Amino acid sequence: MNTRRTFLLSLPVAAAGAATAQTTTELKIDPVDSAKTLEEIKTRLPFDDLLLAAIKWREATFAKQKYLFAVTNAGDGESSIELHGWIYNLFFKEWRRLLAIKTRGIGNAELLIDEQKGVVSLRGRANNDLDGVEVFRFDLRATSDDAGYVH
Repeated sequence: MNTRRTFLLSLPVAAAGAATAQTTTELKIDPVDSAKTLEEIKTRLPFDDLLLAAIKWREATFAKQKYLFAVTNAGDGESSIELHGWIYNLFFKEWRRLLAIKTRGIGNAELLIDEQKGVVSLRGRANNDLDGVEVFRFDLRATSDDAGYVH
């Protein structure tokens, strides 16, 4: 009985030790999660030169907020399309990534941005069953540039 009581009393200490061990893990940040300039984002993307040349860049504005989007379209037999998006943070004066989407098998894709409604849409554009299908939709109203002004 004494051994069981000692074991039960030591559980909170073991749990606290485990919690402490978890809080010391380092958070890894992608090199394009934030950047001061658009050029910095474009040079930091971890793609080879051939893929970097094929990226379609789109800038957009919605509710006084500035956005940048990049769509890659590559693949070696199977399509691999990525969509990345950044918002310009006025408080910290830097671009911060707000989305990174990776797809397979769409074939080709078209990025549509409705700056009036604040909707970003990725549609399939290939000769397959995803042609014309919206495969991703994002509402920019769910973002903030930390400016503190009223929209």
